[in-house]
Amino acid sequence: MLDEKAVAVTTESPMFPGQHISVSTISKEYDLNIPRSFEEIMANSLISKYENERVNYVPIPNQGSYYDIDEDETKELEQEMILHEDQHIFKAIERLQEYPFLLLDKEHHIRYNLVDREEYEGMDEEGYYTDTDKFNRVDSYTYDELWSEHPDIAKEIIGNRTRYEFITLSGINRRQVKDSLYPYIADLAEQLSGLIREEFEPDELYPNLSPRTVGIYEKNKGGEAIVHITEFMDLNEMKSIILMSDHIINECGFESKNECKNKLGSVNELRKRVMHANRTLVSDRDDLSDLDKRLGYIVEILESIRDEELRSEDGYPSSLSNRLSLQFSEYFIEAKMLSEMIPNSEFDMEIDDLSELGDLDEEQLEEMFNEDDDDELVFDEDDDGENTVDEDDDGENTVDEDDMGTTHR
Repeated sequence: MLDEKAVAVTTESPMFPGQHISVSTISKEYDLNIPRSFEEIMANSLISKYENERVNYVPIPNQGSYYDIDEDETKELEQEMILHEDQHIFKAIERLQEYPFLLLDKEHHIRYNLVDREEYEGMDEEGYYTDTDKFNRVDSYTYDELWSEHPDIAKEIIGNRTRYEFITLSGINRRQVKDSLYPYIADLAEQLSGLIREEFEPDELYPNLSPRTVGIYEKNKGGEAIVHITEFMDLNEMKSIILMSDHIINECGFESKNECKNKLGSVNELRKRVMHANRTLVSDRDDLSDLDKRLGYIVEILESIRDEELRSEDGYPSSLSNRLSLQFSEYFIEAKMLSEMIPNSEFDMEIDDLSELGDLDEEQLEEMFNEDDDDELVFDEDDDGENTVDEDDDGENTVDEDDMGTTHR
């Protein structure tokens, strides 16, 4: 009898370490049915429904395939096209270069535990049950197992709740993504400014800085707070100063001044795309490749400066700065009595944010980043050392490589 059973919903998802940007940041839920077979697509006229939502691919995860509407062809849905909420956004950026779309499986870490009602003596007033040792893992079911072995219970607590969300190129341009990338750039600027402060006195830097930067510094240096001119420098000015010091170049992990100029120039282009609200991060998969590469540059530089590994086992950044880090709950459990559930109600699961972002000195960072840089050639260098020249919206010539390694102006 259902009224003799209760269902505890648990997640086996690990704690999100440090500055973790989940792929859920760029996923999108559509009011679309995910078919279990190709025949179901035809029977329910799903193609037109997907087209109305401007979704060109109909996934059939149950069969490991998807239907390409434009090419009128069924193709393999590879396992690498399905991501989970605890995976880093960098993984999505990497895989979107190879696949036309990805899926976010929201049920991957969820387990449904059937327990007797009397085992719920320790459940608190809000319906949370934290004594996980009492759960019989034999009675712990995945999404598919629950539907297969206990369809009535699955229908009651899951119903029509969407399991999959779509991840496409357009999701990369969400404001939340820019907000998530901002701490990476801010952290890099903080580390670079620290190296400059250790090596140079402010007046040594004047000849290499813009009148605006010098003017703001002169205006603020006489106040109660002790300030350094690096607080008012933009990333392009920092690059010019760093090129004056072999020691700083070495600390950043660069093997030459040319590599320093190329990589910091490339990061500066990313900085402008992140900081300017009217700029898109990516418009095509070439832009996606550049984004992936530039984020990699940031992590490489920070790892060299700090002389520590900042990447998790899967190769993606796990923690860049404690003061910028987000902490999510490691393990959450919500229990519901089936007998108390109302028909067709949503089975909501909540996750508690254990802390908020650390305090950011936004005014100083905005001064540092918001000013457009002087026009100059900025080089992105690939492994073969080939460069291409592109022009951004500000009329600044930037140099990006293409797949053929040729230079274009």
